[in-house]
Amino acid sequence: MATEGTNEFLIHEIRNQLSNITLSAVQLKHELPTIDTDMAFYVDTIMAGCNKINDLLKDMNE
Repeated sequence: MATEGTNEFLIHEIRNQLSNITLSAVQLKHELPTIDTDMAFYVDTIMAGCNKINDLLKDMNE
């Protein structure tokens, strides 16, 4: 079984990667010269998935 310190480390590392993904998705959305509804949907879906995972990590950490 993982220790509390290990869980905190994993949560921290996962959040770092989620932050990278979210920031990249936001940047992509702003840098594309034109963004159609399909592309906006995909970027929004990526960001929503990251937010959901982050919420799950918050619940684990409480």
